Amino acid sequence: MQNQNDLDQNNLIQKSQSGHTNSGSKTRKRIMIMGLILFFLGDLLCFAWVMRPESPKIPSPAIAPFSEAQAAAYQSGWGIHLNIPEEMQNSLKMRFALIPPGTFTMGADANEKAVKMREQPQHEVSLSKPYYLCVHEVSLKDFRQFVKDTNYQIDPRRDAAGVSQANLSAGNWVEDPLHPWEKVGFDQDETHPVVNVTWFDAMAFCRWLSEKENRTYRLPYEAEWEFACRAGTETVFNTGNSLWYYGPMENHSDQTVNPGLIVHMQDASPWKDGYANTSPVGTFPQNHFGLFDTHGNVREWCMDWCDEEYYSHSPKVDPRGPQTGSSRVLRGGCWGSNEYYCRSGRRMERAPGSRNVRNGFRILCEISPESEFGPYEHSPTLHRDPRWWYESKIGEEKE
Repeated sequence: MQNQNDLDQNNLIQKSQSGHTNSGSKTRKRIMIMGLILFFLGDLLCFAWVMRPESPKIPSPAIAPFSEAQAAAYQSGWGIHLNIPEEMQNSLKMRFALIPPGTFTMGADANEKAVKMREQPQHEVSLSKPYYLCVHEVSLKDFRQFVKDTNYQIDPRRDAAGVSQANLSAGNWVEDPLHPWEKVGFDQDETHPVVNVTWFDAMAFCRWLSEKENRTYRLPYEAEWEFACRAGTETVFNTGNSLWYYGPMENHSDQTVNPGLIVHMQDASPWKDGYANTSPVGTFPQNHFGLFDTHGNVREWCMDWCDEEYYSHSPKVDPRGPQTGSSRVLRGGCWGSNEYYCRSGRRMERAPGSRNVRNGFRILCEISPESEFGPYEHSPTLHRDPRWWYESKIGEEKE
């Protein structure tokens, strides 16, 4: 009887040991299977990580100074990043160059000729957003289309406008309220920049075009204007330290202009560019960003109110000028300006309701990276070799 009990007990022990053995074997199998699954899952995750689409890399801002080739590379890089053309045309066939965000030294050096207090001190400014700036100043054709579409009325009694042909011929600077933008007192065709327009007229044009195309058009702030004008240069002009050393590079006062219309005829450049007054937009060489007439032809209205001491306390990022004032900023030189009044750092101020045959404007088109920019057309690539002008123009004018 005892032997039988011992035998039964041994059987139970063996079964128990056998069960433990089977259970351990199954556990090991489960662990191995889980290990293999995790191994292959890890490989799959690594493969997915390697093959993931790269997030778009934000191009670097344009830090002045930079060369012409670098300026073009900045424009191209930001165009690819934003999926917009570096040069576009709007519905009026106005051409716009993409200006990248960047950092530059704003203002005039103390050693520049005819420097003013309002142009100092030089200070570093950063622009955080790209924008489109019109390659040309607004032409007579563009402004005439605006007036036609809106029946816009300019009150000639509001301020003086234009000069009579008789006064021009006699060399007298006498403004006549009977000569608004369409009768400026000298010959212009549709390709010339519009003049005798106030800051209000320029803003009305921008509002009309914004509504027409469902985009935001406006005048540039002067920091945007100067950054685009300099285009990476840190010299007096974007052409270097002269506008005429190798030939006339802008339409400013030279030996063609009527001596009675400028104050310092002795300082006029020793050239004849063939234009006593305005010239067709885009006649002279463009800068590194592809902009024309930034140092000549007409002075250009900007958005900002003017403050003589603004540079001493202006923001370092995206300055917008003072919030109030009595006059607006004008930038750039004009057909009647001596060279030293055409400097990159030159700034003027005029009442926003004033008109003058030396003043016009250039427009900016805003870009929103978060939303679609809207329909556009690619414009032809800008010819960036300044020699085209000298070879084709100077040679023709030799006697």
